[in-house]
Amino acid sequence: MLNLDHMHIGSSIELPEIATHLSNKSSRFIVKGIFAGGMGVCIRLFHPETNKEFALKGIRPEFISEQVTVDRFLDELKVWVAASSCNLIAEALAVVRLNGSPYVLATWMPNGDLSHSLPHLTKTKKIEALLRIIRGLSWVKNNLGVIHRDLKPSNIFLDKDGLAYVADWGLARPIGHALHSVGKTMANIVNRPDRTQQGSFIGTVTYAAPEQIMGLAAIDHRTDIYAIGCMMFEFETGAPPFLGKTVFDIANQHLREKPKKLGGWFSSTDLGLEHIIARCLEKNPKDRYQSYEQLESDLLPIAKKQGVALQRCEQGTRYKRTVLGQGEKQQMDMLMNDPKIIRGKNGYMVADMSDLLPFLIEADSLIALERYAEAEKIYRPHVLPEMLEKWTGWWGLPHDAAANYGLCLDRLGRALEAEKIFLVLAKNGLKPAVFYVNYSLTLNILKKSRQATDLCREGLKYFPNDIDIQGNLTIALLQVGEYEHAFDSALKRLKIRRDVHSLDEAADVLFEYATAIRCTDLPRAIELAKTMGDLIKEGLHLNPNYHILRMKEVLLRSLIQDAEAVNTIAPALWGSELVPLDIRKYALIQMLEHWADNGWGSDAKADAVLQFIKTHPGWLSVTPKLKEIELRTIARYQMMRGKGKAGERVISPEIGDYFLNKKSSGSFPDPILAAQLKYWLGETKEALEILATYLADVPDDFNGIRLMAMLHASSGNFTEGMKYGQLLVEIAPWRAESYDCLAFVAGQAGDANLEKQAKIKGDKVFPEEARLYEEAKAYLNRK
Repeated sequence: MLNLDHMHIGSSIELPEIATHLSNKSSRFIVKGIFAGGMGVCIRLFHPETNKEFALKGIRPEFISEQVTVDRFLDELKVWVAASSCNLIAEALAVVRLNGSPYVLATWMPNGDLSHSLPHLTKTKKIEALLRIIRGLSWVKNNLGVIHRDLKPSNIFLDKDGLAYVADWGLARPIGHALHSVGKTMANIVNRPDRTQQGSFIGTVTYAAPEQIMGLAAIDHRTDIYAIGCMMFEFETGAPPFLGKTVFDIANQHLREKPKKLGGWFSSTDLGLEHIIARCLEKNPKDRYQSYEQLESDLLPIAKKQGVALQRCEQGTRYKRTVLGQGEKQQMDMLMNDPKIIRGKNGYMVADMSDLLPFLIEADSLIALERYAEAEKIYRPHVLPEMLEKWTGWWGLPHDAAANYGLCLDRLGRALEAEKIFLVLAKNGLKPAVFYVNYSLTLNILKKSRQATDLCREGLKYFPNDIDIQGNLTIALLQVGEYEHAFDSALKRLKIRRDVHSLDEAADVLFEYATAIRCTDLPRAIELAKTMGDLIKEGLHLNPNYHILRMKEVLLRSLIQDAEAVNTIAPALWGSELVPLDIRKYALIQMLEHWADNGWGSDAKADAVLQFIKTHPGWLSVTPKLKEIELRTIARYQMMRGKGKAGERVISPEIGDYFLNKKSSGSFPDPILAAQLKYWLGETKEALEILATYLADVPDDFNGIRLMAMLHASSGNFTEGMKYGQLLVEIAPWRAESYDCLAFVAGQAGDANLEKQAKIKGDKVFPEEARLYEEAKAYLNRK
């Protein structure tokens, strides 16, 4: 599991998300080191099968909830992945998602960064490093149009051969916005000028150009040239040109003071860089080198004099990659305009795979970032069902693209289209894990749970440790009500890896299981609820920004009737702009339904629901469900208590139209309320018919059976009333309302003995219910 609290050097972890990018079967990695600094974390991983080391870089769990931090990291990914095409840039191999958060898999640099290695480098190595840095930045500027903005020795890494690579693209931009004045910097003073500032200032002040400190809008590559000058100064003297105790001290020197003069009339510096440094450190960008090519031209004679092996500094391209988010347009331009494309009949095109691969790699990265709409557009031209039907004897990139295209369709609400793709892929005789994962997801979305169960079990024969296939099996079993089997499946996935997705699925199972047995075995349901709470807590510790688990906590607290917690957690979700809209809407609905359903007969609760909806009209346009809640509340708490002017019972046309008209499926939107409305209007026969039809489909529904019993008893049909009253006690012995209902029916029927027994039993169950709920609240609220 990827849990920093439990991870230690030497531990073995399974990371199939990474292994798929290495084209290897083994997903086992050994942790060689864990490095946390600032807001980031870097894990050094060793892959025994390839005997290679990798770096896994992400955001520390405690900062995942800070949107600014997440956005900055995503900005870094966007540039870093594309810049990795250059052989002089530290290589980002892939973007992966672990515990619901993005990570970058990169090549491990065994010789660390330049800040630690600088004192031990020879003159030749220092000049070599400078030449590689300048050429790498030049490539990124010319090919991507961005600048670094945070150059410093600690952002330059060295490989096993001592070759330097530019890294850390978190501040890379075409244009930068920093301070509007040095005075603003003083409001954000820190005493660590070596750190990248997180307030108004963007960059590391020790190496920052004057225009960067002043926050000028139009900064360009000459800002990075200034930073290179600062680094050269440090190469020569062992320290940057300006030092101070605070950010303000150093910023003020960059703006107003000249750096110490290096060399003299008759002497040169150790590396002979004094004239280059002086020009790089000019306060006015117009007085610096105007291009990297100019800077390199002056550095080359010194490099040759120092014996630098120039072939070690050659600028080259590892592979083609696109900037994240731009691939769909670039791919379309290539397909429409590239003369190398062979255009056949019926709109088919033939292109070189090396030209298409960068776009497919980008689409994979977009999926890892959950940007499915963009990924779908890239995959779309590559999916040719008629060709896939012929290519059944092998599995390659076209099939992977189709499987991932299906995943995108699922996430975009187009599961029926996805199913057609997977039905074609199902004919292939060499199906990998991704097929079973994505196809079973489609089947689960379409509620074809038995098919999904069979497919997952088939997949697990070939891939027994695949957590996603196991997880989809859990969901399928849950959908068909096989709670014990679903729980066993969830436990198997947790044994493979305890990530947020595994914990989330297990929490789902426990919630559905506890809800299903809440009426028949409340003590067991409460134990399941406690375990669910533990899983949610563990998941939120791994990723505090995993809002789905917060939503599950609302459901859990509602289950144990913890109104105070519901009224705290739900508003924090629906009221936050940082939470996805779907979760915000769901949290709002759960809160209002909790108010309404748990305040049966309470005017205060009804008034609170209606007042909220009235004062938040904007939510009605994005959440149609609120209109149903509003009308249901009016019907239950207001309309079925009053009468018309002539004493007749009436309902408003709006409520009648909504609840008493059947949907296209032939059922009522809310059969229970429809039956109540019919009974209120004196149409008892119609009310009982509605309930009978509903209970034929949902025979164990508590509210349906209770209403059926009470309507029969109120209508004088005591035999049927007693039958449903007794049935209610059988299906819900752990609900005091069951015995209240039976007592009412028995009283109506004149059976005083049964009425007394039911009341006695109800009086025993009620305090026990309350005790168990309080026990659950205390357990979940413990520190």
